[in-house]
Amino acid sequence: MEGDKNNLHDLLCHHGYGEDNEPHIAENLAETSKEVRKRIRALKKLQMESIKVESEFYEKVHLLEKEFQSLFDEINNRRAAVVTGEYEPAENECDVPLIHGASEDLLKKRADFEMSNPAKF
Repeated sequence: MEGDKNNLHDLLCHHGYGEDNEPHIAENLAETSKEVRKRIRALKKLQMESIKVESEFYEKVHLLEKEFQSLFDEINNRRAAVVTGEYEPAENECDVPLIHGASEDLLKKRADFEMSNPAKF
């Protein structure tokens, strides 16, 4: 069935995929020196080693994520309870500034305003 466009191999070759392209790749490689091809193979090997290390890294990251997930779940459940109004935080749970990075002067003005308007806060 040579040339039959219903044959997968022929379709692939017709559209630039498959064995018809292999000689062009081989020609390009043949134009390089033996030393360059050697370097390319060495670089490919190093890339595979890098991928293996990266894979091991992400496996360990995943294990850490699993280990800490219950701690995040606990915090997120408490956060959800505050957001939905299911839980009202005590004063000692609110001992962080409302606006991080604000100047002392601005924070003092804000505190004075809160003290003079307690019904709003």
